[in-house]
Amino acid sequence: MLLRPYQEASKTVIQIKRADDTISPGQELLAILCDFNEWLGITDTQACICESTDETTLYIFYRDVAFDIADFWDLFALRMAKINQIWGLCVFGTTDRQDSIRLFADLVGSSLELGQQTISGNRSEVVWTPCFQVLCNDKETAEGLMELLETLNWSLGVAAMRWEKTNFVKQQDLVLLPQSRTYFCYAGLQNYLDSKDLLESLSFNQKIDLWKSFLRDGIETTEFEWLQHSIGQDCLNNRMEWELSLHESMKQLGFHMTNQNHQFELYDQTGERCYFGANSQRPAEWAFIKILFPIND
Repeated sequence: MLLRPYQEASKTVIQIKRADDTISPGQELLAILCDFNEWLGITDTQACICESTDETTLYIFYRDVAFDIADFWDLFALRMAKINQIWGLCVFGTTDRQDSIRLFADLVGSSLELGQQTISGNRSEVVWTPCFQVLCNDKETAEGLMELLETLNWSLGVAAMRWEKTNFVKQQDLVLLPQSRTYFCYAGLQNYLDSKDLLESLSFNQKIDLWKSFLRDGIETTEFEWLQHSIGQDCLNNRMEWELSLHESMKQLGFHMTNQNHQFELYDQTGERCYFGANSQRPAEWAFIKILFPIND
């Protein structure tokens, strides 16, 4: 889908030897975006993910970023062209002269075609404020891709998604833990990640949801086993975030504590007292107590 009436600014045709490839477009796109971030040294700046009203188009914006087009083609041209055979993929941006530019790559027979289009028809060497446009085949695919990118921890390349999106994750061969009792469906490129990394991939709001699943529904998931292990090994990263997310989940559910004569008591939203112990064999209960009251053994 073109944003403007572009003119051809340049076109390059490269003869290649095509190989059979079983990589899904979802895998390839995620790899491109993670490698793109690494290539440009993007660590703190997160991409802005937007969805079009047509419900099948996604935009991935990078603010205050620029790259050399020739170098970009060397790294990403063939991979973009492979995706473009299934999903539509191109890069929009701005030139040094504030001209609108579009980059695209296509596989045509045994050739790789690299194209550059601008409004003026003038060729550019650089793209500023790049935006990847992804045209998905259907609404369900776009929704799955949107959630993948929105929940993605870019530094780890892991997304903690809802299980409702399992079909998308499986179709794109992104499942990290195919047989698990986790609260989230973890998606990414790596075959193995340490449980610390998976915990690290959770956002603050996801931690709140995890705590609420235990406090409200009594659900014990694998994440609490990971949490118990990290606390027990004194290697839990961002402990304060876990503590604040626990307090926020209690606040949202209407739980409250009292402290009289150094005696802490916990009550649920109905006013009924809750009994949890630090010696519990249940990982969620144990982690709850250790986060709420960091008692030294």
